[in-house]
Amino acid sequence: MEINSPFALITAPTLTATGAQAITVNVWETFIKPPTLTGNITLNLTLGTQLRVGAKIFVQVTTTATETVTFGTGFTSGQTIITGVAGKTFSQMFIYDGTAFNAVAANKQVN
Repeated sequence: MEINSPFALITAPTLTATGAQAITVNVWETFIKPPTLTGNITLNLTLGTQLRVGAKIFVQVTTTATETVTFGTGFTSGQTIITGVAGKTFSQMFIYDGTAFNAVAANKQVN
């Protein structure tokens, strides 16, 4: 699915509720929102050649229990994982530094 925003295309990749997620990032803003998690997931990025410093990724996940989100390939190593709470939603933003995506701040429970 692709959504037009005021400045560029925002992509929202199709994902699954568990397992490794392969996501190609080519545009200025990417919104990552898998279905409500039923198991642990790992987000692995392929960084496109068009990607520029300052690109943003927004991650939003809803969990059914204590599922975890691990930030794999394409993210700076050592990023804090998201550990779920039953029925809760978490958000986190990342910015591209020319090499990998870095968390702007810790993830936030939004409900």
